Amino acid sequence: MKLFIDTNVILDWVLAREHAFGIETKNIIQQAEQDRYKLYMSGGSVYTLAYVIEKSGKKNEELKQTLLKILRMIEVIPDATTHYENACFSSFNDLEDAFQYQLALSNLKLNFFITENTKDFLPFSNEILPVLNPKDFLELIS
Repeated sequence: MKLFIDTNVILDWVLAREHAFGIETKNIIQQAEQDRYKLYMSGGSVYTLAYVIEKSGKKNEELKQTLLKILRMIEVIPDATTHYENACFSSFNDLEDAFQYQLALSNLKLNFFITENTKDFLPFSNEILPVLNPKDFLELIS
């Protein structure tokens, strides 16, 4: 099963945040480590992750090692101008969300888009790429 993982979900895992969906996110990551899921993210997520993780206190080598761990676990989907153009033409209220979703709709045939921020994505969730939070995803597949 192929999952697009939104930046907020990755941050829950890396920063060991227990609020919201921290436990469910940890469960998804553990299952991915056991090759039950293949995880994907956007290149834009890498920039945001580096910034937020550094602001959380991880610097220099620790920051680099954390990012390498993420990059070894979650594949970065190559982007193209068309993804950004499609996002600009979409009716998303948040352009960054539109970028993420359009990239996830690329030709990888992903099964789910996992985010904490389902309210901004639900109008666009469909059978091609359903949007779920980590808890709802785990409940659906169990």
